[in-house]
Amino acid sequence: MRQALIERLKEDAAKVGILFTYTPREMAAMRAAYLLTRNPALTHEQFVEHHKSVHADLFLSVPVVKETVRRYIQQHRIDAELPGMPPIKYDGITELWFDDVASLARCFFDSEYMARIRPDEASFLDLHACDFLVSTENVVSS
Repeated sequence: MRQALIERLKEDAAKVGILFTYTPREMAAMRAAYLLTRNPALTHEQFVEHHKSVHADLFLSVPVVKETVRRYIQQHRIDAELPGMPPIKYDGITELWFDDVASLARCFFDSEYMARIRPDEASFLDLHACDFLVSTENVVSS
């Protein structure tokens, strides 16, 4: 029954020119997590506003992103001091799900991505202070 619903959604989306993809929650897709440090010229609040309101829409407007990214999650730091823990280093995290590493590479080395998204990233991120991790998921408890 679920598969029939998925197929119907794909057909309906195709009628209006949308590529519908479905990645089951239980499927361990490949993830890319980007640990984000804001451009020092911005406040944390300005960084969050840009990331949520400008960058997300711009990122999702690039065709290769629509074709390769299965899930896009943003997380933003909250002020929290925890005894015995170091100060929080990053301003946010972007988590992207892909089918495989080739899809990730296709997305981030696409010429339109490089021309439109990379300059925006440089405007609100300190690119040399950001880190990333490519991984798969191991669910321990849910």
